[in-house]
Amino acid sequence: MEGILKNLNNRKRLLFSSQDSPLPVKTLATNFNEKKLIDCLTYVDYKVMRLRSTEYNPVHLFNFDISDLLKRSHNDLGDVDKYKLITFDSHYHEKNENFEIGNLKMWFFVDMILAVEQMRLLPVMEKLTEEDKETVFKHTAITITYFIECYYSYIKNWKTIVCPDGLIPIKVDKHMQQIHVDLFVRVMEPFFRVNPTKEEYSLTKAIIVCNPDIPGISSDGQTILAEHRRQYVSAMLLHEQLTHGTTSGANRFSQLLFLIESMIHFTAKQREFHRMHQIKVVLQKKVPYPQMPTFKICSQLCI
Repeated sequence: MEGILKNLNNRKRLLFSSQDSPLPVKTLATNFNEKKLIDCLTYVDYKVMRLRSTEYNPVHLFNFDISDLLKRSHNDLGDVDKYKLITFDSHYHEKNENFEIGNLKMWFFVDMILAVEQMRLLPVMEKLTEEDKETVFKHTAITITYFIECYYSYIKNWKTIVCPDGLIPIKVDKHMQQIHVDLFVRVMEPFFRVNPTKEEYSLTKAIIVCNPDIPGISSDGQTILAEHRRQYVSAMLLHEQLTHGTTSGANRFSQLLFLIESMIHFTAKQREFHRMHQIKVVLQKKVPYPQMPTFKICSQLCI
């Protein structure tokens, strides 16, 4: 992820490098359909948000290898209308004070599957080899998962991560540690500082996925990812300038880079959390919640 931050920060420096070099907003608009690209991204995000707010619970996929998930001909985002909507219960924890852990919906894994399904629909995936796709997913899917959880909580105006059924993850563990505060509460701070719109949220995730500096990507894959990332970065910059004006738009673009950097930082903490869990599984054989079970998808995407 260091590569994507370096390249985006280089772009940011270029934006502010010379007042005599105005940004080519009009030129870009004639060669690039920014609105169509953003509309496609936000439509898929709508599907994710909608499916996440239903009884959808793909437990049968939790033990799939990432390669098996990518080979599926079916995409679960097409099943939005097949599931009943659930209602957010603000009294969830009062009603379930003595709940059994095994009866909880494993939201982190549900969101991981949703992240995979969403990423599969990005146009760049049609051009990458199976090996490159797998590498991209292993390096970025956990960040997209985190984005999904945080953005939902943000639009619900919660300062901690919450789930569509009313579950508040940080309240589950009776022995809260600093890592839980970081992963469930502090991670929300950048969202309330930046206040991303749905368009910015969608573009930010696409930029994270299309990272040509991911270790292990082939040279052809790097070229493909770089081109698609350029499109998303250009779309974001154009969108901000058309919305806020040339200078203010560039400043807004810089704020969104901060959001990307923050999420990458908290993703690293999430990975460390799961690595610690894996060690405890080996040493203790049994680990209390909220450390997650060792499903295949988790071991491949979180470690």
